[in-house]
Amino acid sequence: MPSQSDLRFTFQPLAGQIDFEVVSFELDEMISSPFQLKLELISFEDEVDFGQLLDKPVLFTIWRGERPLRYVHGLVSSFSQGETGFYRTRYRALVEPVLARAGLRSNWRIFQQKTVPQILELMLRRQGIARFEINSMGEHQVREFCVQAGETDLDFIARLAGEEGFVYRFEHTPKHHQLVITDRLLALGQISRSAIKADDEDEDFFDEDDIGPDQVLYRANSGGDQAICTSCVSTTLQLCECWIHIVSCQGYSASKAKVVANFGTSGSSFAAIWKMAHMPSPAPV
Repeated sequence: MPSQSDLRFTFQPLAGQIDFEVVSFELDEMISSPFQLKLELISFEDEVDFGQLLDKPVLFTIWRGERPLRYVHGLVSSFSQGETGFYRTRYRALVEPVLARAGLRSNWRIFQQKTVPQILELMLRRQGIARFEINSMGEHQVREFCVQAGETDLDFIARLAGEEGFVYRFEHTPKHHQLVITDRLLALGQISRSAIKADDEDEDFFDEDDIGPDQVLYRANSGGDQAICTSCVSTTLQLCECWIHIVSCQGYSASKAKVVANFGTSGSSFAAIWKMAHMPSPAPV
C-alpha cells in the first residue's frame, strides 16, 4: 500500500522562472466558497521579484512518485518574504481563485427582467472571469428587478446563488481552473464514507450549528423541481459544504512532509439542510 513517503509537492509560478521548494501547505476548500491555499516556501533566490508572482497564475501539484494526484491552480493574492539562512530564504504565499477578486469591490446595481443564471453570468463576465460553466437544470423565473445593495460582488453572487438553489466548486488542470455552478447538488458527485477515517467520527464533523443572521438559507428547490427530502439528507450531508483540510509539515524535505486529510461538513450548511428537511414545503407564491 502506498505510504506518505511516496508523496511530494511542487509549487510552480507559471509567469516566471523562479524555483521554490514546498516546506508546508494548508488547503481549505468548501462547496460555494473560494478556496485558499497557504504555503511556506524556500528558495535559493534571496531577492525574488514580487511583481512576477502577485496576481499571477501558479500551479501547486501533489505527486505520488511520478504521477500527479491533484492540481491546485490559482492566483497569488499575497506573498511575503521571511528569514534568510546560509543558503535559502523563506517565503509565504496565499493562492486563491480568480473569483476571490470579486470580494474586493462593492457596488449598487439594479437588474431588471433577468433570471438568476443570467445575472450570475453578467457578474462573472464583469469580473473578467472567462472560464466558468453554469449548469441550470431547473426552471428559474425572471425577476422583475434584483438589487445589489452595496454588497461586494462576491457576497452578491453568493446571496443570489443561495436564494436560487445554486452551488459552485472549482475544477483544476495544469493550465487553468474553472468555476462550475449548478442547481443540482448530486451533480457534483459524492464523497465515499470510506474516505473518512474511523477515528474522525467523534471530531464533531456532523454537529449542528445555529444559522447566523447574516447567512442566507440555501434553498435547494427554489429554482426548479429538486425537492429535498429526509431520505436524501445522509447523501447531501456528505456532499454539501464538504471541506478538505490538508496540512503538510515537518522540515524542509518534501519527502518527509506529513499530510492529514479530513473530510467533513460545514456546520452552518448542515444546520440549514437539516432544518429544511424537517420543514413543510413552502406554499407556491
